[in-house]
Amino acid sequence: DADDDDDDDDGISDSGEVTDTDNMTNIYDYDNDGYHDCSSMGILHMNMLDVQANVLADGSVSFTIDASDLVSGESASMFWNLIDTDDFLQLNNSTTGFVVPATGSWGDSGTWYGLTDGPYCFNVELSGSDASGNSDVLDSEQVCFTIDSSSNGGGGGSGVVDDCGSNYNFSSIDSYEFPNGILPDQDFVLAVTSTCLVDGVHYDMMIIISDSSNSTLQTEYFDWFGSDLDETHFAAISGLGAGDYFLYVDLISITHSVYLDTLFVPFTIGSSTDGNQTELEGYCSFPSFGATPTELLPGDDLTFSWAMDGDISPQVYLSVSSGWGSQYYYSDIVQNDGIHTITLPYSMNPNHDYVIYIESSYDDNRSYQCWKYGSIDILFEGEEPVENETVPTPTVDETPRISMWFGKVNQHNENGTWMTDPDGVAGAGTYANWGDEGWGDRKLEYCQRFWPSTVDVVLRDLPEEIVFYTRGNTDGYVSMKPVWECILEEEQVPVLTGSCTIDLTVTPQEIEIGETLTMEWTMTGDIPAEVRVAVSSHDSGMWNVGVQYHVSQHIANTGIFEYVIPAGMNPDRDYVVYVDAVLTDDFTTYCWKYGSFDLLADNEGAIDEVIDNLFNTTDRTPRISMWYGKVNQHNENGTWMTDPDGTAGAGNYAQFGNDGWGDRKLEYCQRFWPDTLAVEPMGAEEIVFYTRGNAQAYLTTKPVWECVHDTDGDGEMDNVDVDDDDDGWTDILEQACGTNELDANDVPADADGDQICDLLEEAAIEAAEDSDGLPSVGFLATLAVLSVAFILVSRKELEE
Repeated sequence: DADDDDDDDDGISDSGEVTDTDNMTNIYDYDNDGYHDCSSMGILHMNMLDVQANVLADGSVSFTIDASDLVSGESASMFWNLIDTDDFLQLNNSTTGFVVPATGSWGDSGTWYGLTDGPYCFNVELSGSDASGNSDVLDSEQVCFTIDSSSNGGGGGSGVVDDCGSNYNFSSIDSYEFPNGILPDQDFVLAVTSTCLVDGVHYDMMIIISDSSNSTLQTEYFDWFGSDLDETHFAAISGLGAGDYFLYVDLISITHSVYLDTLFVPFTIGSSTDGNQTELEGYCSFPSFGATPTELLPGDDLTFSWAMDGDISPQVYLSVSSGWGSQYYYSDIVQNDGIHTITLPYSMNPNHDYVIYIESSYDDNRSYQCWKYGSIDILFEGEEPVENETVPTPTVDETPRISMWFGKVNQHNENGTWMTDPDGVAGAGTYANWGDEGWGDRKLEYCQRFWPSTVDVVLRDLPEEIVFYTRGNTDGYVSMKPVWECILEEEQVPVLTGSCTIDLTVTPQEIEIGETLTMEWTMTGDIPAEVRVAVSSHDSGMWNVGVQYHVSQHIANTGIFEYVIPAGMNPDRDYVVYVDAVLTDDFTTYCWKYGSFDLLADNEGAIDEVIDNLFNTTDRTPRISMWYGKVNQHNENGTWMTDPDGTAGAGNYAQFGNDGWGDRKLEYCQRFWPDTLAVEPMGAEEIVFYTRGNAQAYLTTKPVWECVHDTDGDGEMDNVDVDDDDDGWTDILEQACGTNELDANDVPADADGDQICDLLEEAAIEAAEDSDGLPSVGFLATLAVLSVAFILVSRKELEE
């Protein structure tokens, strides 16, 4: 070995491998599978198991277990169990200890009889121990299957093993992917895909990067509800130095509070011979880039046009994606001739935002040397362009900003283009260490070098991919680095530091095509200069299905917005209006408010008004919601609001003191509604929560608790009292008649004093006189309204 440059003859020189037996690419690891050649002790998920389960025609199930790549003479054990995943019951299990035979393999087999129809999972775990008695899991595998006696003409089984079932226990981590050629200190993105996800189940994924000593370096969390069978999440990993690392992934069902699957993968970042960075040929830029037309339909032709300066590459990379790369509709490397035309696919959704992109390319490969973004708008069928420009679109982000990287020349972004400091020496060090060349602790002054009216510097949430240069602006290197915005005095906007509230009115509540809808609002608290208003519609009765935006724009916060209802809007859909405080070009989610209106068809009348009162009103129930690690929320008059103290959380009092309210929900309700007498669970709602200090916002669905009152003081809680305000009108009648069931001074109009409101009488008469059938308001809803109306009118007639 002392004279052999490749001790294990695996084609990798010893200098490129390590001697530690716990790491990959070991000089004593011929097949580079992560195991020392003299030991079967290894790492979870190393494909040592082959497990099969076969459902036979008579309903029995045969299984086989084969373990391979073990080392003769070592001790090992095999555990398996059979789970009924409908009830999550263990039906059978076995643990067998053995000494690995000379073949280096071991197996087991058997048959299960008498299983009833339903889903099952067969779980197998292989463990090994070394000479010192240390034990570790070598591999595990799960095979799930379904028995269906009806699937083969009355036989006993389906005869197939299902890849996925309808039970959440089938959910697992399917695969992971690293980018090719990760270089030291270079940020990268890894992808992890989950499979067999169940619709509506609340999942959480935790991705951890740790070093060779198992110290955590970075943790990323992903929180979502199952909708698609597979889901891929992308984690942005900050640059790692050369060395050995581990990737840990946990998949959890929040709904059921159980771990579903775990992934553990070792990986190595090797040293590179060019300074551990990707060296670029030189400097380039795109002074102009765009696409025409900027507003077009799916299936139309789109023409890219651009100009390039500096080191001009022979090719460019072009793409069209929704959002920021969430889905690509075009992606290709073409000749750099300044113009290129494509035909857009018909699958593009007009509700999405679309980004166009160009980047320098060499030898059919992307170079990341220089690039630029733009945008286009996809129209709905029949929608006319508003202002179809004939010149390239401007750069997406022209915000003045800077970036720094130790050992490289500082960068600043002017009008959307990153530019290196022309002095070639300004760096990220401190003034104390580097004198006039150190700007790391003088970022405000550095911004003022290029934008003298800068009054503040703000770190952005996300880094950007930027070309940096070595001293003297000689060699260029691409990297993802933090970015600071230079806030100019003339462009300052009010900074929202606390909370705000919005009161919104929408008139008229019932409207016809061609009429003007008016949204009016007042705000208290931190009032921004702009708001975002929106008018949208969705499938009747289904909040998130078939959503279509008719208006969505930023306007000055004048307190009023008017919208003329255009032709073509469908009266059968539900319509929603929305107003939100605006700090930047995004939603701030500091405060917002929803409202609704009803679009009438030609034949709509009292029945539709009753249905709107019953099903489209804002839920003003006093209620709270909590999420561990986030600030508590409370709903006042239909608006979810974050706790202004910025610290109240879901933990318990014993752990978190005055900040812990998880075991004191009644007292928490009484902070906002002192007359609260009890707390009752209501279900779950989609709510915006904030991190400590109300700093960052996260949208999720969490449980909600009602803060129960006794409005009329009759000893009967509102949630069971049929007449909360004791005004003589039941709550359901007040809701149908359009009055407030919690206000004794707000009672329905009843011209004849018969305890049947005028609106319900009109609805009953309208339905009785309509010999051609009921309006198209939904059969069940109409039936419910008419049932109430007819029962009340009939009761009146009997009394008379």
